[in-house]
Amino acid sequence: MLAFEELTGNLAAKRAIEVAAVGGLKVALVALDREAARVLAEAASSLDVPYTFELTLCPCGNWGSPRPCSCTPEEIKVHQRSLTWREALKQADLWVAVHPPDRNELRDFLNGRRGESLQDIARKVERARSGYTTSIARVLHCFTADAQKLLLKAAEEFQLTWGDVLAVVRCTEAIRALEAAPAIEASHVAEAAGYRPQNLKSLVVP
Repeated sequence: MLAFEELTGNLAAKRAIEVAAVGGLKVALVALDREAARVLAEAASSLDVPYTFELTLCPCGNWGSPRPCSCTPEEIKVHQRSLTWREALKQADLWVAVHPPDRNELRDFLNGRRGESLQDIARKVERARSGYTTSIARVLHCFTADAQKLLLKAAEEFQLTWGDVLAVVRCTEAIRALEAAPAIEASHVAEAAGYRPQNLKSLVVP
């Protein structure tokens, strides 16, 4: 298995794990690359992320990736309605796709370039946890006017439930803590909204 720092790319997935680790949130990794997803799931476990779902989009695991998929549309639909998927849709707070390496990322790997180490990320997460609050009332008090407007827009666009809204709010607080920001800005809400499963709808069979 690759070491975490050898896994070049997938910066969005790595960031999602950092956010989940700070906020005590559950994360769903949609594995377009199973090896990368395994590496990230192990990293999440070492950072005490409460739970990590490793999901494939089809039985063969290639749907949504550059590799040819051998599954029928019906097989894909049944797969995405399995118990594991249903549990993830109920419980996961953050959703992110894990991609295979592109040409530049593969070149970096072959040239010996390495990403941020898991130890460095663990230190970053530990610092952020000291500034993170679990009080929803205190978190909401930190929202700027623009952040509130964007959250309302996201709630309407994605038809968020109360549970979804709370997950986004907790996610924005984790992002704020990671950046040691004094307030929750619209950029924090935009990132948190980007982790909703609705952003993966092009990969999911209706």
